[in-house]
Amino acid sequence: MAVLPSSAEAARVVVLGAHGRATVRNDRFVSGPETTPAPWPAGPDTMRTFARRSTKRKPAVTVAGTLQTMYRRHQVSAAVYHGDVAAYNGALRVEKRLRGTRRAELAAVTSTIHDIAAAHQLNASRLPAVFATLAANVQWWPSGPLLSSGQRVEFAGSQLVWQYYPGEGIQLQVLGSFGKADGLYTSGPAGYPAMEQLLSEIIPLASQRGGGLAWEYYFPFDGGAPPWTSAMSQATGLEALTRAYEATGNPD
Repeated sequence: MAVLPSSAEAARVVVLGAHGRATVRNDRFVSGPETTPAPWPAGPDTMRTFARRSTKRKPAVTVAGTLQTMYRRHQVSAAVYHGDVAAYNGALRVEKRLRGTRRAELAAVTSTIHDIAAAHQLNASRLPAVFATLAANVQWWPSGPLLSSGQRVEFAGSQLVWQYYPGEGIQLQVLGSFGKADGLYTSGPAGYPAMEQLLSEIIPLASQRGGGLAWEYYFPFDGGAPPWTSAMSQATGLEALTRAYEATGNPD
């Protein structure tokens, strides 16, 4: 049902490189922002209300405590545990140094991660995607340019597609990333290396959901709390992965 990015008008993508230097390019493999509806207007404040309601009269749940529980239960390695705790605490320190929109956007991401943990939805399989999102926002907001709503963004050296949602920070654009992979496939063999790189980056960001793999979104949406996913994003992912196997014979 989705229009392939390679056949659509090239999208304007802001790419953040080293030392906060950003460039703008038109990417014919990336579609515009209309493919994903805007997030729930209530934003992170409503998520915080949800978290408080769901944890009422229960011991306080924190990100660090949730990670420690995973480690004690041997669900994550010591390296993952210490690395993620350090990343979250580091993000909070960066947040305190920022002001205005930059601080608000990074705070929205750290708050949402806390709320996912408080709702007992932060599990080991979700850590790669959640902390990749945190890392993207920690990299962007101290020095990257301020963005317009729905702006597609990328990071130098990566093929993943991200999108800015005001009040929710920068979020992984699952449908946009898989759509880009589809477009790289249809462009022919010259696009296969970039397609393989993109898929090698996004495959580890899948979570365990409903007895299988799913690529989720981690911000409030349409009156509901994260994590959520959509049939369209998963179907586009299945198409991209199938085509990539047909192109390369790589079973991964």
